Amino acid sequence: MADHLFLHGGPGLSAALERQRFGKSLPVHWWDQPHVEADVVEPFEWLVGAAEKELGRLVEVQQKPVAVLANSFGVHLALALMERVPEKIRSVSVVGGILDVRTAFVRLGRRISEVSRDAELEVVSSRAEKIGDSETLWALIERLFTVTNLLDFYWSPEAGAQLDEMKALAARGSLVHVPTYLAVLRDFLEKRPGVPPEFDGSVQVWIGRCDPYARPDDADLWRAVFPKASVEFVEAGHFPHLELAADVWMPGE
Repeated sequence: MADHLFLHGGPGLSAALERQRFGKSLPVHWWDQPHVEADVVEPFEWLVGAAEKELGRLVEVQQKPVAVLANSFGVHLALALMERVPEKIRSVSVVGGILDVRTAFVRLGRRISEVSRDAELEVVSSRAEKIGDSETLWALIERLFTVTNLLDFYWSPEAGAQLDEMKALAARGSLVHVPTYLAVLRDFLEKRPGVPPEFDGSVQVWIGRCDPYARPDDADLWRAVFPKASVEFVEAGHFPHLELAADVWMPGE
């Protein structure tokens, strides 16, 4: 029985790759977050509400707090749940995550510009870092969407089959719901959630050494948000849970 709630990234992605790889072999509810409708006024808050409802449903079934497993932007849903309903969360595990969205996109832009020798992308990335307003950030995001083989940069060199599976989803238009991505991200960036919540449960963080959003000195940043966290860098990209065996990132509690 699933006693872990998976919060995928994006926003607007799905848990299709996780279901393809793991099926029901792990006690994880690979939840697909709902797509945001056009009339939703506060998309990020709406999505947090949906996550809270799903968490509550699992708690009711289990009759005990459940563990949260978060990837990428899903970390910010986890933080919101830790603030709203900490009593329903047994533990939090981060498998590749984003803390500061602007910094993450700047790092991605610079990584790609360096590898691809893309001078224009380097200029856009540098501008987004120095100016710090929403206009320059969205210019960078839009420019990143034009990069050929963008998904290649999210994986380690060893992730052949998993990367191919993600590309196949993208080709079918099943990887990301773009309206949800844009609406939730815009709303989130406008609100910029503040002080991290206090949380008494255990927190474990696994970050891929090949994650374009990460750097080796990020451990202190993660501990600033999760003071009691165990932070480990592993040989993977932005999706450690899809590249590595489950006993690496999902140890017994």
